[in-house]
Order: sequence, then C-alpha cells, then structure tokens
Amino acid sequence: MPMINGWGMAVFAAVLVIAVIWWWRKKGSNGHGSDAMTDLTIDLSALPILAVSDKPTIEFYSMPVQLRVLVMAPIGRSATLPDKQDLPATLQNIIPHFMDIVDSHKPIFRGWDGQPSVEGFKQAFFNNISLPGNKGIGSHWSSITGRFSDGDSRYLIGMAFSADTSNPIGEVTVAHDAQWMDVLRIKH
Repeated sequence: MPMINGWGMAVFAAVLVIAVIWWWRKKGSNGHGSDAMTDLTIDLSALPILAVSDKPTIEFYSMPVQLRVLVMAPIGRSATLPDKQDLPATLQNIIPHFMDIVDSHKPIFRGWDGQPSVEGFKQAFFNNISLPGNKGIGSHWSSITGRFSDGDSRYLIGMAFSADTSNPIGEVTVAHDAQWMDVLRIKH
C-alpha cells in the first residue's frame, strides 16, 4: 500500500507540474497573457461597405479602395512599435503620402506585440482578418501583408480594404519594401 501511495503522489505531482507549465505558456512569459492574438480579430462582415473616398484615393492593383483595417507589429520578440507621435513618420516609409490615406479613411488600427516570424504574422493576420468567401476573391474585400523598414527598425503590416465593386484581388503578400510601390498607389 505505501508503494501505491508513493506512485499516486508522483503522478499527482507530475500532473500538477504539467498544468503549471501549460498555464504559464498560455499566459505568456511577459505576463500580459495571450490577449494580443485574440485582440487582433476583426470581423469584416460587421463593417459596412463604405464608398471609396474621392481625395485622396488609394489604389490596390489599380482598384480604388477604402483602407478599413491597419495592423502593425515590430519584427522581433522584444521589439516595440514606435511612440504614437512617431507613428506617422514611420508609416510614411510604406509609400509616400500614406498618412494622407490614414488620416482621411480613418481605419481601425491595431498594434501587435513584436513578432519573431514574418510568415507567422502573415498567417495570423489572414486568419484573424478573415475575408469572406474564397479568401475575398469575388467580394468587395481584399487584404495585404508585408514588411517595411524605418531606418534600422523593421515592421510588419497588414491592411484590409473594401472596394465599391466586387474584385478578384483577395489576399496578397508583399515580399520586400520596394514592392509596396508596385501594389499600392495614392492619388491626390
């Protein structure tokens, strides 16, 4: 009987250790919990389709669109986003006059904690900002993710757009900084 009690205590202790480790990982080592991931979710179906602004206009592969969602994260687990007062200058590095669009369209903005993986951010963005139907193809919605630099700082960005008409664009990934100018165009 004492041997069974000894094994029982060992099993109980092992289960307790596993539960504590699971809880600690779920909570996150930074003590802030995993709310940053769930906070990223934005239900596009709950947003109305807005008419595309006349001035300034942003085009996504020559399709006039309205910027509805803007999500940004620094690259690197311990990296941080720029201060609020520095954010406009940082966002101008995507394409010239980008802040004119942000100021005019007033998208939902979410800052996300530092990301160790470009691919991980892309997947999380596309999963949490889920476009309707077949990844937005044939709907009014489209989205894009990619990275950009501001001096020595590197960032990841995701955007969701609505258009006046359905379109074939869907989800797009920008591979390098210079490609933003090929994909997005601003007209005043």
